[in-house]
Amino acid sequence: MFERMAEMTNMYALHNATSSFRYASPEEIKALVGLHLAMGVMKLPRVRMYWDSTMDIGLFRDALSHDRFFQLRSNLHVANNLERPAGDKDVFYKVCPLYDSIRKRCLELSLDENLCIDEQIVPFRGALSVKQYVKGKPNPWGVKIFFLCGKSGFAYDFILCQGAATELSEQSKKRMGHGAAVILHLSHRICDPNHKLYMDNYFTTYNVLEMLAEKKMYAAVTARACHFAKPPLMDDKAMSKEERGNYDQVTSFDGKIALVK
Repeated sequence: MFERMAEMTNMYALHNATSSFRYASPEEIKALVGLHLAMGVMKLPRVRMYWDSTMDIGLFRDALSHDRFFQLRSNLHVANNLERPAGDKDVFYKVCPLYDSIRKRCLELSLDENLCIDEQIVPFRGALSVKQYVKGKPNPWGVKIFFLCGKSGFAYDFILCQGAATELSEQSKKRMGHGAAVILHLSHRICDPNHKLYMDNYFTTYNVLEMLAEKKMYAAVTARACHFAKPPLMDDKAMSKEERGNYDQVTSFDGKIALVK
């Protein structure tokens, strides 16, 4: 991957006739990425401060010079812009090779028994058409990613949210809705039965639970009553008059799905 990044960076700099640019090596690109990771830990208010002589941070001074760091960063590329197909609407085309490389490694991992599908916001406030605001999140502004994760904390699969252009089955979206289509997409790699899957009410519909039951996957979820064609559960007003700890329950005819309020 670092070799590809070096090749694409050199190609971009050459195409733009960047003055005084010296060809980048994979080792320099690796150092560039490593220094950005270090910045995420040290968090100084200005990037130039990492090379300030009064700070005396040898990690930065020894890895790349100040000028070389900014030269590489301004030309850094992962994909060849000239090879982009006409009419391609993929917002993340320029980072697709990196995205595919990371996802390929995630798909090689062995699955936990306990799995979860949820969304995560990657913080971002720049100009981007797919940037979203999700109220209540620790970082409400950013790029939404749907993840399949395990109890261990590992990510086993993920998909970038691009609105209508998200890589989901159009047939699944029309038949079951967007949230259900995400579940179908991410649960596709769960081949062995008896996995336990946890989700929140954004994804949960009766059809999704029915589909998971057919694949012999157990699911524990929170749900919205409107996603279940108004099941015959006690209404809020009647339940509020009952003693604390009271509950109501309804089960499907085949006994595979139960709702508890």
